[in-house]
Amino acid sequence: MYFKMRKWRARVASRVFKANKQEAIAEFSVMINLGKADLDDYSLLAKMLHKTGFSETKAAQVAADYRLLPASFRYSSETENMTAVREKALMSAKSVSSKAMVLVSEC
Repeated sequence: MYFKMRKWRARVASRVFKANKQEAIAEFSVMINLGKADLDDYSLLAKMLHKTGFSETKAAQVAADYRLLPASFRYSSETENMTAVREKALMSAKSVSSKAMVLVSEC
């Protein structure tokens, strides 16, 4: 009886751990400066980043979603760290402007 109860508790603990592990989604805030660029360059950048999973909107808790400032993006990932997100954003930004700079912070 004791052995069955112990085995059952271990199974329940394992399920709880897996459930908590799956909920660990990292949220990143990304700001990009293209140097001497105009609004068309930032529009092109936004289109390129949308293709790779970046978003220009943030969900609001009270009202509707709101749009972030130009050159500000959100990114969510379960597997990628801050460096990987920065490299992904920088690759898209460098295709628009060779003087691009990227700042990433975890929310």
